[in-house]
Parts: sequence; structure tokens; C-alpha cells
Amino acid sequence: MPGIIAALIEEIIKARSRGKSEIVRSTREKIAVQLGRPLESFTIDSPDDPAIVERVIGIGKNLGIDVSRLAARLEEESTQEPTLESRWAFSNAVSPGVAARELKEAVGGARGGLFVYFASTAYQPEAMSWAVKSEFQLCKVIGCTTAGELSPRGLTKNSVVGLYLPPSYASGVELAVVTELSKGAAGATKAVRYLAGQFGEESLNLDTERYVGIVLADGLSGGEEQLMVALGGVTDVLFIGGSAGDDLKFKKTWIFCEDKAYSDAAVLALIKLKVPYTIAKTQSFSMRETTLEATRVDPAERTVYEFDGKPAVEAYAAALGIAPEELDQEAMTSHPLGLAVGDEPYVRSPQQILDGRGVKFYCRVDEGSKLHLLDNTDIPGDTERDVAEAETSLGRPIGAMLVFNCILRHLELESRGIVAPFVNALGERTFAGFSTYGEQYIGHINQTATILCFGKPK
Repeated sequence: MPGIIAALIEEIIKARSRGKSEIVRSTREKIAVQLGRPLESFTIDSPDDPAIVERVIGIGKNLGIDVSRLAARLEEESTQEPTLESRWAFSNAVSPGVAARELKEAVGGARGGLFVYFASTAYQPEAMSWAVKSEFQLCKVIGCTTAGELSPRGLTKNSVVGLYLPPSYASGVELAVVTELSKGAAGATKAVRYLAGQFGEESLNLDTERYVGIVLADGLSGGEEQLMVALGGVTDVLFIGGSAGDDLKFKKTWIFCEDKAYSDAAVLALIKLKVPYTIAKTQSFSMRETTLEATRVDPAERTVYEFDGKPAVEAYAAALGIAPEELDQEAMTSHPLGLAVGDEPYVRSPQQILDGRGVKFYCRVDEGSKLHLLDNTDIPGDTERDVAEAETSLGRPIGAMLVFNCILRHLELESRGIVAPFVNALGERTFAGFSTYGEQYIGHINQTATILCFGKPK
């Protein structure tokens, strides 16, 4: 069975170092010297030599770490029938360890491929990332915290959901983390070039039909726009995803990559596909002809102070035909603004009014942007239509979906009592997702669901 050696080595390093970077480095060097080869030669896809497995167990014992039970467990799992179909998983267990085990039980024999999970901040982030990776030792693992979890069980809270993409969907998955996102996205260019290099490719030469990316970003970093610009500059591969949430506390969000949890960061997954994919971008708004031009802005703070040379609140309210004092959260949620790209709006959602004059948005608005006034429509109906159109474009049934659904849509669904129709609109398909603090599709957008749809393997 491939991957056991790599899993044992990572467990030894993790247990020995206890998160201390200098001990991680020295432990890796000790193991490499004793094995007589670089640790990079052992991956979750590389075949396992029983003699080397025994050597690694012995090295662990010399370092005070017993991995014999883990080796026995992984060997036992190797006799199980591998999962060929995508699987979704759900748990609302209180303990991260129990929740992770329940996710693994729902997935079954997960060997290779990618496991993506979305967890409430009710779980301690470092404990959750460690627990999930411990259960999914032979998969690549990414995830983030949420403002609500989404699966065929519905829109839930205080839970964790996940989606497993087996090797029948992807011939390879590579991961990278971009840190200090709030200070800029310079690391994203280097990360994508690294990911492409792992496949022996140049980032600008990647085949956009064979590769797709997933991006999960800290939803409070304010760095998503720069991140998406950087990704678009270094590759034509689409990166789809969402901004992590923290259950509407707006204090701290977390990104997960393998067994680590990060803040002020983004995780990138580059997937080499065996199946076709498409993107369903669904937002339930119609565009009015009425536009507002942002004439005084603070882009870094995502705040507009003037539209059409007038105080932003006054101009926005006048466009809606209401008094400035009536421009409340409900009015702005029902009538956000949108940047027209062709016939489609890229939504810019207001977050709050500042000092009665400025309007702070959930994403960046640049000076000179002409934004259309939007009217909300039918979320369940639009979602069902857009997913059905995506399935038609694939030319085969959808086998799996990752759903990045804006928290503002989530709140509207709850306030209008239409959560169940929305979940039903996704159909009897395999999916998992979360309520985001923003969605990633070419740029950073709001009040949208971006849905990554994978065709079912033939």
C-alpha cells in the first residue's frame, strides 16, 4: 500500500517536535541520515517497502516515538476496499477527535486523493487540524473555519463537514500555504510556481482543462483581492474558493493545511484532474440600469465615502428612493451593488455604514468603479437552474461539488425561511461547503455561491 512510510515519518516528526520549528528540522535530518535518503522521496503516492517500514518504526523508537500501532492500523486499512466514489461527511460531535473519526467513518477507505473540510470555530482550530489529518493520513487535507456548514444534512452550525475526492477524480494534488496575507500576496506567485513545478510544469503553461485550483483564505485579512490578482497574473488555471469565517464573531478565522492551522493565510490546492469540471457561479440578483460611480474611496479599508460626488449614504439611499436614515442592513442586503461584466453582476455587498456618511463593503471598491443597483430574486430557483446548467455543460452527471456560499445568502435564507428549498436545489448530489466571508472566482466577490462541480468518473 502506498503512503505508509510517509505517514509514519510525519507522525514521528510531529510527535517529537511538538510544533517547534527547530526540532522539526533536526528530526527530519536525523531520520533522513538514518534512512540514507531524502525524506522527499517518500510521499503518500510512493510504494512502501516492508523493510523500510520496519526501519522507520525502529527509528521512531530510538527517538522515543512508538508508531508501531499506527503502522498496524494503516496496514489493516490497506486491506479494505478503497473508496472510488466521492463521499461527503458530517459530524456534530463535540470533541475534535471524535468528529474526525466520524468523518473518516463516513468516507470509508480513503487512500490518496484530497479531503476538504469546513469546521465551526466551536472546535479548537489546532486540535481539529491535527485530529483530521490523523484520521486521513494517506490523503492530502485542507480546510477552514466557517460561518456555517453546508452538506446534504442542511445548513448547520457547531459542526464539521467534508468532501473526499478519491484518485478516480484526480491523478495528483499539491498544496501550498501563503502566509502574512494582510501584508500582501507576494507569496502567492511563488506558491503557484512551486505547485506547477511539482507536476513538472510552468505555471503559465498549465492546461486549464486538466488543472483546477482551490483557494481558502483568511476572511478577516482583507487580502483576498490582492491574492486573486496575484493568482491570475501567474497562471490561467481557475482558483475557486471562499474566505474563512468565525461564526460571525469577526475576531479570527483559520485555514487548515495538512495537520497545521494558520491565520492571516491562504491555502492553495492545485489538482490534476481525471474528470471534467465546471464552475456554477450563482447570485440571485437582477441589475437595474441605475448606476453609482465611486468618486471618493479608501480601497484598503473597502470603504466608499462618495458616490457621484455626493456623500455615499445620501447617494445610495436616493438611488433606492428612500431617506438616508432608512438605508439599513436589510435594505443594503436586498439591494447591494454590482460590477457589470457582460450581462452578469459581480456583487459588491455593503457591510455597514460608517459615521452616517461612508459605506464599508465586504470587498474592495476602486475609485471610478461604476456599480449597478441590484434587486434580489429567487435564491433556491436560481441555484437549481445554475447547477442544472453546469451539469449539462459537463455532459455527464455531477459526481461531487464544493459549495462556497456567502454568509449574507445564508442569513437571507434563514430570515425568509427558505433554507430547505435552497439545500434541495443542490439536488441529490455529493457535496459539502460552508458559509463564507466572501467568495473567490477570478476576483473576490460577495453575496454569491461559487460552486466547483466535478464530473462523475466514467
